[in-house]
Amino acid sequence: MLSSSEMPPASELADKTDAELVSIVLSDKGSDAAERAWTVLQRRYENLMQTLARTDVLILDDWGLASRGDRERRDLLEVIEERTGRRATMVTSQLPVDPCHEIVGDATFGYAILDRLVHHAHWITRTGGSLRRRTADVSSPTTKDLPSPALLSSRGVRHY
Repeated sequence: MLSSSEMPPASELADKTDAELVSIVLSDKGSDAAERAWTVLQRRYENLMQTLARTDVLILDDWGLASRGDRERRDLLEVIEERTGRRATMVTSQLPVDPCHEIVGDATFGYAILDRLVHHAHWITRTGGSLRRRTADVSSPTTKDLPSPALLSSRGVRHY
């Protein structure tokens, strides 16, 4: 670990990984090196949040499979709020929409996020069994009611 006097300026910290920067912040609390590392981390965070807000289509895949902490809930709400009415957001999940507040881990944040997502949403509800199982066993009785991928794409984004 470099001491504060040996630490490169913030511009040279750009090549360090986030883990390395966090290590500097935690090991040299209050030092100039820690302050510079913290500044770089904050800038990266702000750039990431702006990138997520400006991305034309943001896809949240397998929504709800892992629980969210308070910071993650706040970040997600901020990104969704920035995107609402301006950019497309696609959410895929194996879970029903109803328990969204439980999935998010906090009712207030869950309802706020869901409120911003659903008002101009197009729903596609797929019925039947697993598509992975379908490719493994074409004769599986759980997949007989699945529409073909070509049929889904020809219909566009609609509520089925």
